[in-house]
Amino acid sequence: MNWLQNWLDKNNKKKEVLKLVSLGNTCLKSQDLQHAVGHFERAIEIAREIGDRVLEARILLSIGITKSILDLENSKVYIEQSLAIAREFRDRFLEARALSVLAEIYFELANLGKAIEYSNSALAIAKEIGDQQSEGAALGNLGRVYENLNNTQRAMKCCEEAITIARKIRDRQMETTALGNLGVVWEKLGNTARAIEYYKQALAIGYEIGDLIGIARNSINLARILSIQSQNTEALQYAENAAQACGQIGDKNGVQQTQELISQLSNQTHSSH
Repeated sequence: MNWLQNWLDKNNKKKEVLKLVSLGNTCLKSQDLQHAVGHFERAIEIAREIGDRVLEARILLSIGITKSILDLENSKVYIEQSLAIAREFRDRFLEARALSVLAEIYFELANLGKAIEYSNSALAIAKEIGDQQSEGAALGNLGRVYENLNNTQRAMKCCEEAITIARKIRDRQMETTALGNLGVVWEKLGNTARAIEYYKQALAIGYEIGDLIGIARNSINLARILSIQSQNTEALQYAENAAQACGQIGDKNGVQQTQELISQLSNQTHSSH
């Protein structure tokens, strides 16, 4: 009966892993990054103990995503480990997810060539296996890269396709991100009215789902545009909201930048009265 006891022990430990992953995801959603990583790291210890490599890869991906919020280089190591295991076990679903996250990290690290390469790889796999979540994520990444390369038409097409997929699968996080990116494209094209429209749509969803990173990004974009249009009172409100969101996620650079804008807007508001 040893085999039965071993099976029960392994099954119980797997349940413990899944519970820890769930706790980690809850902490991640509330931006409690330290506790999220703690739960994921305990989960990965048990996954390795029971020899579940695919589960290990999924948790590595979760750790990488969590760490990417504050430490891009360190997070990349975890995602690459996850990708290697996904390829070893031919888990195409996990491979597409890992490639999408890596593409996003390389974009933030200003390596646009790698960002395009990984996004296109993720997109091809996602279409092959019918994974619309990864397809939308890859399109969103490509939209940001093409916008950065001033290829506004391709950027717009990718963002619009990502929004369509996000609404189809009801992925509000994907939708708010793509709407914000589309706002950046319209701003680059000089259409500030359309840019404001998309930033506000993205911001509304951000508040709805508690996406502090998106709230910070879209609020600062709105504050910047409105300040250029001399709508200083409204711009100041958005800047203060952005500073609060940056503080909640521990983005010190973001806090500093928004505080500088708040100071500038406050002076302009007082001088206009």
